[in-house]
Amino acid sequence: MAVSRAYIEALIAKLEPLLRKAFDDAVNDWRNNVDLDGLARALERGDLESAVRAANIQPAALNGVTRSIETAFEQTGSAEMTGLRIQVIFNARDLRAEDQLRRAAATLVQGITDDTRAMLRTVLIDSLAKGQGGRAAGLDIAGRNVNGVRQGGYIGLTDGHAKAALNFEATLSDPAKLKSAFSNADREKWPFALRDGRLDGQIAKAIKEGRALTSDQIKTAVTTYKNRALRWRGENIARTETLRAVNSGRHEAYQQAVASGKVAEQNIRRVWNSAHDKRVRDTHRAMDKQSVGLNELFVSPSGARLRYPCDAMAPLSETAQCRCNVTIRIDHLANLR
Repeated sequence: MAVSRAYIEALIAKLEPLLRKAFDDAVNDWRNNVDLDGLARALERGDLESAVRAANIQPAALNGVTRSIETAFEQTGSAEMTGLRIQVIFNARDLRAEDQLRRAAATLVQGITDDTRAMLRTVLIDSLAKGQGGRAAGLDIAGRNVNGVRQGGYIGLTDGHAKAALNFEATLSDPAKLKSAFSNADREKWPFALRDGRLDGQIAKAIKEGRALTSDQIKTAVTTYKNRALRWRGENIARTETLRAVNSGRHEAYQQAVASGKVAEQNIRRVWNSAHDKRVRDTHRAMDKQSVGLNELFVSPSGARLRYPCDAMAPLSETAQCRCNVTIRIDHLANLR
């Protein structure tokens, strides 16, 4: 029989922290390998693209992330095959499986590195506009060295989070913007949810006195904002990519079971299960209990088609932070007729 939902959740709980650490390690590698002198020289002569290259964003730093994804894929596929008790060993080196992993890894790595370079351009353009010195801009990018670890930099953030952080800094520096932003904001929603609420009293006092925050207060607020944004991104990537690998591994296990001739494809049914809480997307809530065959696609009310939750081929709007799962059922008696 298929492995239980409880088993899958336990496997995710074990694998997700490994992927999260791999992402954090990649960010630390990037921060430690920024060519600060080269970036400063390039920025001082206004050469934006050379400054981006000097940041030295190498895709290979994400190798640990892709290895963690491969581990999740293989362990889940093996567990599912063992649960079926059909004496077929899961083959993570199967050509179809390897191609699937390679494509998924390439897409993920390309997406993260492209977005990182876009973020660098955003931050460096802002530095040029402010007339900031090249060395200071480089340290803002990489972060300052605190006890041997670079902290508070922009590397690791998405381009969207970097823009939000720069806008947050500009808001805290301008009394009019500060009053307008904090008077009208829903503080429980992004981006305000990432701020340090302990500074709300200082912000309220500054608004009442018609002034901006002090430079030290701004630095503290923006650094905390960036740290929280980076933590949010790491958690989001770890959760989404672990679930994607787990669901992909399960799906591949049944493909191999069918290919072995010991399970008939027409006897396999897959059922979509939402997480049944307020955080579930409306589209996924509507998909709850939708049933399809092994090679049929789940259909979202949005029109998106998914092989399984977190399917890399589906739009990001249907996959990011998804917590749904699939129940897989086999009519074993039919296989014996």
